[in-house]
This record gives sequence, structure tokens and C-alpha cells, in this order.
Amino acid sequence: MEGFIIFDYAKQYPEARKELAQWLAEGRIQRKETIVKGGLAKAEQALVDLFHGVNTGKLLVEVLEAGFGRTGQVMVLAVPGENVLEQRYLHSDDGVMKRSLPLFAALAVAALDNGDLQQQQQQQPLTTDFSTIPLLGFGTWNLDRSNASEVVSAALQTGYRHIDCATIYGNQKEVGKGIADGLNKTGLKRSDIWVTSKLWNDHHDPALVPEALDQALTELGLEYLDLWLMHWPVASSHGTNKLDYLDAWHAMERLHQTSSSKLRRIGVSNFSPRQLHRLIASSPTRPFLHQFEAHPYLPQSDWIRTHRAHGIAVTAYSPLANTNPTYGDAADVPPPLLANPDLRAIAAARGCTAAQVALAWGMARGTAVIPKSAHRERIRENFGARGCGLGDGDLERIDGVSGRFRKRFNNPSESYGVRLFEGLEDSEPAKVGGGFWW
Repeated sequence: MEGFIIFDYAKQYPEARKELAQWLAEGRIQRKETIVKGGLAKAEQALVDLFHGVNTGKLLVEVLEAGFGRTGQVMVLAVPGENVLEQRYLHSDDGVMKRSLPLFAALAVAALDNGDLQQQQQQQPLTTDFSTIPLLGFGTWNLDRSNASEVVSAALQTGYRHIDCATIYGNQKEVGKGIADGLNKTGLKRSDIWVTSKLWNDHHDPALVPEALDQALTELGLEYLDLWLMHWPVASSHGTNKLDYLDAWHAMERLHQTSSSKLRRIGVSNFSPRQLHRLIASSPTRPFLHQFEAHPYLPQSDWIRTHRAHGIAVTAYSPLANTNPTYGDAADVPPPLLANPDLRAIAAARGCTAAQVALAWGMARGTAVIPKSAHRERIRENFGARGCGLGDGDLERIDGVSGRFRKRFNNPSESYGVRLFEGLEDSEPAKVGGGFWW
């Protein structure tokens, strides 16, 4: 049996741990110990090398019971089997690697959830280096054009290196000016940051897709996008909407192949399981990333695990849930997430704010998060989530929040006249505000 084992402190995969324990008891695999010191980039590259460089067979996860991410503790990457590759153990003196461990674990457990691994190995994603996307990003939805440039520049000066945009937001020109100003004031190069934009519904016609990319680049004042997403699996034309995405996706694929200097990666947003499966089955490449709503009131843990099985990264939008006033105040809306007593209790115990706890939880699951704020103090506060350390019990407690409150806030099914999010948590059309464009 070839493959590799990742020891996962988050204890998210009990089936994998049980099977691994049985294999250890039967002597089918053994633990070997070597320590290689290195930073986050080295850790992530080691994972990429192993994940794509061996015949994985089954990938397994177990807990390093002492925990990981605290000073001086170890993450283990091991390859069992007769033809053992170099054993890789990654050590962190300052805990900086803690945020990436669940990403490693999720990638490792993928094969346990997917019986058709051979087919996946034949179908290659556009890129396999998930370490390239910063997990803490800055969202620009609803940023007013009057101060969007100043706010985006402030975000880059604070330390954000991931800016999430979209044509439909109507502020990309101002966001682009903010990016330019932020790069100038920080001395950063374009290659030091990650910029995502999105294809809007009215440009799903394959003949219009190249025009939409050029429009986004022109508005942002950039020569290339790190990632371009299909915003919705919905095509809009002459006042009508329909579920239509394959032709547009194939046009995006062709653009990536023929205009790679302008487009580094492509992905999707707001797809259902059936839609994502159909797209993967109909395409020579898989999306690099899927962006969808996820937060403690809508954790979508199984859906995230499915993406790991397909080698697709995830960005969680609305990571602070109904903190956004756009989502309204209705009877079926749970209390504001930042007032949730569980998050506030964890925040008090960890010396963080409730917002930092929510964002740290999102990153601990291996998803990128893209909070938005127009206020400098909130921008700095959210960025501080990188230093908010959560323990096993904290993660489990936050996971349990959705047992009492479960809510999808962004669902324009009614306004579009189509059924969205079928087969996912809380997939019925939203009753708050008729749905929102995200």
C-alpha cells in the first residue's frame, strides 16, 4: 500500500483515524521519525510534491494527540509501503504553519471519500499549488466607489495580499486604483498579491467571454488575473435567466489555454453538487477553486470535503455571516454571528475578538476567507485573525453552532427564477430581501 499519512490535530476525520489505527495494529504500516525544519512555504510544497508525486492509493489521516501549531510541535507527512519516499516531518517554532494543517488533512482524506481516484489522477486541475492563494483575503462587494480606492489601499498596507473583486460590484475601477496605490506605498510588486474577479451572468455567451475578461483587466488596470470565477451557473439574456454554464466554462478554458499571460487560473462560484459534477465530467480540466457562502451558521463541511476529494480549493464568502446589514433583519434570521455567545466565549478565552474567531475557524478548515470592511480599525481587526489560535475544543464548539442556527443568507433563487444550491444545506430559496448578488 502506497500513500501518505497526515496527522491532523483538528480531529475531523474519525473514519480515517479508525482505519489507520487498524493498519498500525496489523503492522501494515509503521511510523518513522525524521524532522525537517522549514517554514510554511516548505510545508506546503512538501505536500504538493507528495500528493502529486506518488501513486496515492488511499490517503489517511490521524491525530497527533499532543496538538499541532503550538511552539515546538510537529506535523507529520509519512509515506508507508515498501518503496518509501523520504519521510517528511515539518516543524514550526512559532506556530505559523498551524493555519495550513486542516488544508493538508482535507487533501489527505480526499481519497477516502472518493472511489474513483484513478479518473481524478487522469484529469488534471489547472494548477495544483494551492499554497499560492492567501487564506485571508479582502472582499470588495458593496464597497462604495467614493472610498473604495482608499479602503483597498489601506488593506494592502495592513498586510492583506488577496483582493476579491467582481465586475457586477461596479467598483473595479476604484478597486484597481486602490491596488495601484497600495502597491506603490508598500513597495510590493503585482506578483506579490492575488487578485480574483468574476464573469457576470450576462456574458455567458462564449463569444462574449473574452470581452468580459478584457473588461475586468481594463477596469482593474491589471495585466493579468490570478483567478477568474464564473459568478453563478446562471446565464442572463434579454431579461430572462436560465441554468446554463458549460459553454461559458469551455470558453473560459480556451481563454486560459490561449491567453495564459492574462489569466492564470479559472474557477466557479455558487454551484450545486450536481452542477459541479456535470462540469467536471464534461471538461478536460477541473476548476482551481469554488467560491461559496460558508460560516458558522452554514458550515457546509461535507461540501468542503467533497472539494478536497476533487482537488478544488475553496473560498468562503460572507465568513462573518449576517454581520453584513444587507442581509436584513427578519424573524428567521439568527442572532448576529459576532454576538453569538459561543464565539464570544471563545474570543474572551483566546484574547481575540468574535470576528477574529470566526475568520480563524474558516482558515483552520483550509478555506480562504474574504471579509470586507470600509473601516480601518475593522480592516486591522480582521487581519489579526491570523494570530488567533484556536484549540481542538474551540473548533468543535464552533462546528456545533449550526446545530442551533443554520442559515443561508445569499440565495437569489426567487429573483432569478431558477433553483440554486440544490442538495446543499438550507437549499430552499431565501426569504430575506429576495436574494443578493455576491
